[in-house]
Amino acid sequence: MLNLQMVDSLIEKLLEKALSAQRSEGYLVYPLECDSTITSETILLMHALDLRDLDLEKRLVVYLKKTLTEDGWNRYPGGPYDLSASIKAYFALKCAGESQNFPYMQAVKDKICRHGGLRAANVFTRYTLVQFDQLEANEAPWMPVELILQPRWSPFSVEKFAYWAKAVVIPLSVALTRNFKAKNPLKIDLKELLLPRNSSFPIGLKGLFFLLDKIGRSLDKWIPKKLRKFAEERALSWILKHDNKEDGLGGIYTAMEYEIKALLSLGYTIEDPLIQKALKAIRLLEAKVDNVSFMQPCVSPVWDTSIAMHALRYSMDRSSIPIQKGLDWLSSKQLIGVKGDWSLSRPYLKGGGWAFQFNNPFYPDLDDTAMCAWAMVVIDQTRYKKNIEAALEWLLGMQSKEGGFAAFSIDQNFDYLNLIPFADHGALLDPPTEDVTGRVLSFFGEYQKILMENGKKPSSLSKCCLDKSIKKAVNYLKKTQRKDGSWWGRWGTNFLYGTFSALTGLALVHEDMDQDWIQRGVDYLLSRQNPDGGWGESCNTYLEKSVSKREESTLFHTSIVLISLLYCGKKRLQQVEKGISFLLMKKENWKDDLFNAPGFPRVFYLKYYGYEILFPLWALGLFKSKSAE
Repeated sequence: MLNLQMVDSLIEKLLEKALSAQRSEGYLVYPLECDSTITSETILLMHALDLRDLDLEKRLVVYLKKTLTEDGWNRYPGGPYDLSASIKAYFALKCAGESQNFPYMQAVKDKICRHGGLRAANVFTRYTLVQFDQLEANEAPWMPVELILQPRWSPFSVEKFAYWAKAVVIPLSVALTRNFKAKNPLKIDLKELLLPRNSSFPIGLKGLFFLLDKIGRSLDKWIPKKLRKFAEERALSWILKHDNKEDGLGGIYTAMEYEIKALLSLGYTIEDPLIQKALKAIRLLEAKVDNVSFMQPCVSPVWDTSIAMHALRYSMDRSSIPIQKGLDWLSSKQLIGVKGDWSLSRPYLKGGGWAFQFNNPFYPDLDDTAMCAWAMVVIDQTRYKKNIEAALEWLLGMQSKEGGFAAFSIDQNFDYLNLIPFADHGALLDPPTEDVTGRVLSFFGEYQKILMENGKKPSSLSKCCLDKSIKKAVNYLKKTQRKDGSWWGRWGTNFLYGTFSALTGLALVHEDMDQDWIQRGVDYLLSRQNPDGGWGESCNTYLEKSVSKREESTLFHTSIVLISLLYCGKKRLQQVEKGISFLLMKKENWKDDLFNAPGFPRVFYLKYYGYEILFPLWALGLFKSKSAE
């Protein structure tokens, strides 16, 4: 039998940790760590601009040395060697004063060469190397600024790109077209990493795109000057329109970096207020954990705060000041009536979403919106009625044809775009995903429940519209379920996260949880429990076609599985008690070492530091609440 006093004690401890992270304005924001690349790129940017901050550089060098493993760098702890991350880190360290003759640098160099050297790096690394004159321009794909002139119906229109890709590609195309060159004041080079060219050429549709890339580059000099000027003006207009000032273009590091390079290429000076604001936004991305500094790819205050509200609502009075302040802050960040880039596909839809960052009005996030509105509807649907209904209407309008929900877009299923030469990361698109769909269903289900309890109807939306949307989303989850019963996780690692999101959504829209296909999802979760009672999953599962082995138990994975099982009505299962016991056992060693989310699966991974506090608090509070029923 579980010791409920120990459960209460752990809830108190986690509650104290969570409340200590809440700012006076009401929000919470935790560090968001990625691999070494953003930290390396920050050092390289300082050298590209001849704008070195030696103190910052020293702090970032400590991080690069700390994350060096087996003579190179990987994309996540325990992941495979990554050539491009290693090239960037090696280059950044050389720029910061580390000699290539140091034994550890020699070992890094040798491993880079064994893996093909500079010319084997990914596209975005090669773009950086071209800017530093370490590779020729024709050794990176052609990306002309005229891309922005493609009409929306064109198969290569930038409007078909995901938000993050568009925010990077547009300023990057300006910098490349204008042949931006890094100042590189110390004249650091990477000659020791330059190996002979690889003459292999891809086949199929990808090969055709590579051929068109070569033809396009050969014709670049014949592009009329007036057309190029018009394209540059269009790109500049887009950048200025989408600039978030203190929060940076797109709210993401890489877009900010290329905004600076694009503006400088177009004749802006380093002193220009736009560039200075972008530089300030980048500096604000520095985070420190255990006295080690690294650069974040972005910040996540809305996401962290919305999760916190769910965690807090089971452990304290829902009218308490911390919850009230958190929801009030979220209310102030909602983009009601604001038309973002999504409105190009839904021009008559009213805005009602939330962005991920402090400010990013052109790109509200469906996942954040569902999480925020879900918290509001279960905590105080009266006070936040306007917020809830605006979110509901917006989300209903953002459903894709096949029934699922994406992160920022609608029906963005243009898979061929990931075959074009500058898309070797395979992350140009934002199609519907199982985890976001499950989150939207969670909100829709709780909204329906409140309506039924109060005998009300949705404002300005028929009940039929909501029912139809739920049915389509449920069918989408039914179609996307994997043979083993799990669902893939796009925004969290991985099958445990996708299955947690899907099952929670299905439970909250009151699907019959005894249906065979849903029970297979539950059985999948139960089958993945470790002998210690916990659950765990590595980012390695993004590289495998199937989950072949259990992974080390984590606080995060154990908690999300427990939350899902509890919402599915499985509170009396022995496996649930074992999971709670695992959390109690971890009380004195409360830390997850693994990364817990992908930025882009197979390419870029993240660790949300708030997850190891907020999700366990949510799980324990929910367990206590269900136990009392």
